Amino acid sequence: MDKIKHDCPCCKFLGSEFLKNEQFDLYFCEQNGKIPTVIARWGEDGNYYSSLSIVKAIAKQLISEGKSFSIKESIDIMLSYETTNDILMLSKAAQIAMEKGFIDDELNLKVKKGLKLK
Repeated sequence: MDKIKHDCPCCKFLGSEFLKNEQFDLYFCEQNGKIPTVIARWGEDGNYYSSLSIVKAIAKQLISEGKSFSIKESIDIMLSYETTNDILMLSKAAQIAMEKGFIDDELNLKVKKGLKLK
């Protein structure tokens, strides 16, 4: 259950993760189908990181360096790195959003057949 108040009606709670004794509540937001994002909230004041494009850029960089062959594989690699909390938690949120079917393996919003985005 999410610990930190989050009042966006478009966001979908993905779960909570702990890193260095800090709880991060993870969300996916379609942002009205325009630019989907992932969010990691923490702390009493509801601080947050938000960016699916950063995760995508780092994943593509790993592919271009020959360290992985797909964005999904790149995210797995990113989660194994000792890196900053923002990258780790946003990568985890992206991974869960893929698993739940909100985004595809290229980190694009999945659109159901016949559904038109506004």
